[in-house]
Amino acid sequence: MGLWCFLAIWGTGINENEMANGLDQLVNQPAFSDALWGILVYDPLRDEVLYNLNADKNFRPASNQKIITTVLAFDRLGPDFRFETRLYCDGPIVDGTLYGNLWV
Repeated sequence: MGLWCFLAIWGTGINENEMANGLDQLVNQPAFSDALWGILVYDPLRDEVLYNLNADKNFRPASNQKIITTVLAFDRLGPDFRFETRLYCDGPIVDGTLYGNLWV
């Protein structure tokens, strides 16, 4: 079974070592002895991987996990939550064509 989780730690005061130690303690608990974890924590502002555990491994998705993830997201975010996708570019748009880079 797989679980996708996106962590937001900005502004929490937690440092990288504390985060890594906390994740190591979590995944090494006896209750998870037969679990397979894939974790990647990435800082896009510094373009740096902060934590990596089996992130390059292929995992078989668990269909039931999608139900749990959806219910949790609905509970935590609410029925009216919408993700905001920002687009950035560095060039002009001429006649509907962007002449430059686009970042999503």
